[in-house]
Amino acid sequence: MKEYGRNVSVLPIGGDLRHLLMSPKFNMSENLARKASDWVSHIGATQHEAGWLANHSQSLSLDSIYNQISALISRADIVTFQPWVVREVHSLISRIDLPKRYVAFHVRRGDKLIAEAKYWVDEYWAKQGYNETTQPSNYIPLSQYLKQVQKEEEAGVRLTDVYIATDDQDTIKQEIKLSGFSNVSFHMNPDASSTVHLQSDMECSKRYSRTIAAIADLNLLSQSEIFVGEYNSNWGRLVHTARTSFVDGMIGTARQFDMRIAFGSESRGIPGT
Repeated sequence: MKEYGRNVSVLPIGGDLRHLLMSPKFNMSENLARKASDWVSHIGATQHEAGWLANHSQSLSLDSIYNQISALISRADIVTFQPWVVREVHSLISRIDLPKRYVAFHVRRGDKLIAEAKYWVDEYWAKQGYNETTQPSNYIPLSQYLKQVQKEEEAGVRLTDVYIATDDQDTIKQEIKLSGFSNVSFHMNPDASSTVHLQSDMECSKRYSRTIAAIADLNLLSQSEIFVGEYNSNWGRLVHTARTSFVDGMIGTARQFDMRIAFGSESRGIPGT
């Protein structure tokens, strides 16, 4: 489309669109994935890569096809930000004293606990011997995320820095005190008031600050040495795509940087949703 005489690319996103694309009428799952060679050129695939997908679509698992598509999306840099947004994100990240190598957790709570994550929370506590009325909390504790990196500690690889992107900083700080990881430096977004859900305030300036904080979190989660999260959250699925790339740049070799699932389904579903 054109705006003020300039060509503008528009990427439509949002929950309603996702449900439309996943509906039977617009089946975005196996059918379209296996016909990826028909449309992957739109996300930067070369003729060779499109041909490879066409030749291998029946022999590959759906999960493997999704990995190749995720790597193409990641390579294409479909999501780019205006220069002033990039400056503000970098400015915010510079306030966080993180080394080059660090582990990152995405701990999403807030409104997710009402419905979308409730099944997994109940399942987690049931495995600990509790029922819905006796479970200690309505969320999965930080200890479950720390457990995913426990093997590094046990192997003598000391964790020094962990970045936690969360919408529940106050509770997380209390959990850190009880974690027993006294030698680890835990970091969180310095603008705590901007880490709540983007839609929780209608004031534009606050929404903008929260958007900057969210993009900074996404950047840090994507660049971490190890990422611990879950696919129940849109952010977890987006981080998966951002952390997927081709080994030596070759189609068919898509791999993710170290990703560990704290709870829930091991399948991240359709790339981009």
